[in-house]
Amino acid sequence: MHEWGWTWLSAAVKAGVVFLAGSPLYLAMRTRSPEAGSRLALASLLGATAALLLTVAPWPCWYRLSWGGKGTVPGGQARIVAPLDSRPERPPIVGRAELWEAREQARHRGIPAARRPSLMPARWAAWLACFAGAGCAACAVRLGLALRAVWHCCRRARTLQSQELLGLVEELGKAWGLRRQVRLAETGSLSTAAAVGWLKPQILLPLHWRSWSREERRAVLAHELAHLARGDFLAGIVAYACLMLNWYQPLAQWLFRRLRLEQEMAADQMAARHAGGVRAYLQALARLALAHDQTQTGWAMRPFLGRPSSLFRRIHMLRLSESRPTPSRERYRFLVSAVILLGLLLAGVRGPVTQAAAPRAPLAAAAPPRDADPPVAEAADAAPAATPQPDAKAAASETRDAKARRARSSENLKQIGLAMHNYHDVHGHFPPAVLIGPDGKTPHSWRIALLPYLGQDALHQQYRFDEPWDSQANLKVLAQMPEVFRAVDDPTSTATNYFVLTGPDTVFGKPGGTKYLDIIDGTSNTLMLVEAAADVPWTKPEDLPYDAQQPLPKLGGVFNEGFHVALCDGSVRFIPASVEARVLHAMITRAGTEAFEFP
Repeated sequence: MHEWGWTWLSAAVKAGVVFLAGSPLYLAMRTRSPEAGSRLALASLLGATAALLLTVAPWPCWYRLSWGGKGTVPGGQARIVAPLDSRPERPPIVGRAELWEAREQARHRGIPAARRPSLMPARWAAWLACFAGAGCAACAVRLGLALRAVWHCCRRARTLQSQELLGLVEELGKAWGLRRQVRLAETGSLSTAAAVGWLKPQILLPLHWRSWSREERRAVLAHELAHLARGDFLAGIVAYACLMLNWYQPLAQWLFRRLRLEQEMAADQMAARHAGGVRAYLQALARLALAHDQTQTGWAMRPFLGRPSSLFRRIHMLRLSESRPTPSRERYRFLVSAVILLGLLLAGVRGPVTQAAAPRAPLAAAAPPRDADPPVAEAADAAPAATPQPDAKAAASETRDAKARRARSSENLKQIGLAMHNYHDVHGHFPPAVLIGPDGKTPHSWRIALLPYLGQDALHQQYRFDEPWDSQANLKVLAQMPEVFRAVDDPTSTATNYFVLTGPDTVFGKPGGTKYLDIIDGTSNTLMLVEAAADVPWTKPEDLPYDAQQPLPKLGGVFNEGFHVALCDGSVRFIPASVEARVLHAMITRAGTEAFEFP
């Protein structure tokens, strides 16, 4: 989940950059014209929201960052990260599982808790993303309640048939090119006039509108019709939706409040030209403000309807802006386009790709195991130059065969361990030891589940999960045994030497599969796969049962000196036959917190 957290954090930073760029432009233009100020405030909200939303989408990607180097182009290939021991050096601790493993290793070494790696860096971004999502949900609820309240207010409003008001509406509507018919209604839910809707525009008047003079009625209707002509109601909904996604940004809150005020000021400037001039309009507004009913609008409708307390502020600002020159439309349209384009450009800057998300194919040639013997070729080169006796030849040939078999078995375990990690990458957990078929009762082996991650997709598709492992159809799959599961002693057998240990204390003891965080002892200290000479067909759902209160199951038997094991971090070790039972118990359990040293 922390990957989503980092993605959201990157998106929030990009949105903040757009707000930082748009706010000074808004402050510069609002001193020239409320119209330009409102457009730039809305453009800043839209540009930041575009940067936020497009960052979580796969497109666009103009440029990809690379930590510690140059950026890469969008079409670059992702670097595949293999398990720990298939690389010469340990990777940097960046993931949740790696942090947990490093923390547990530090605990086993006796390092104080204050100096151990902290899990917080992998979690705090995810918690912040959850907190931001909860705030977005709350804002979405508020938006829905506001729209519902406005709808109910319009339904309850009574349509007016006053010829005087209808004549003013028709006259002013023609002046501003309003093509839709405007409904005029009165309601007791409001204390001021309001313009709502865009497809079916309406002007709602308070019940005391009859006490207004003709000049005051003309001023109010001119102001509300200016809002309809400018499309301020729809712009307010869009702006609130942008605020909903950026509610944690202080500049977003400030720009939203300023947008509403600039819309009121721009409507005042338009209305003043058709209400007898600025002086007459100011006088009408002043009389309305002094005689205004102080009843507040319901809280649900406040995001879209003006507040009575803004009348005096509008009067003051209208007087100050009376002598200011209006900038050209081309100038503020260019700035609006620049702010939105900045958001689109920032959305295309992506972080580096460090790991492929898809299942990874097996390595063609893995690095030799940590404790593996030297390759056969090296052993042959190191042989003495003199011609050995026949007995010495036979002994050397037997030694080479044993080394080759050990190397092949170690490589098989490494490939199976890599497939286990690929399965975890896709499903979020290791496969369970026994998978139940679609009928809810037929068991199947974990080896079948690993086939797609071993390059055996076609074989996996042949297997029928609705039939037992030894059914007529599945026996054909048994005969096509992949070499990675085959016993190294008998190349013609369909029996396997590689098993997992089952039981409540083991990695494969959970029916739903074990996650990295369930391995409390650390992935480098816990056994995942073991080599054993048990005659079990590779598709049969049978493994080695383990009980801490019972003797250990029979491990090894393939080699006289010991047996191979694969640990949960992907490494492969050769355990000598003389190993103590206490050490094996500690290796098998995933949460026993036992202290031990590898033999």
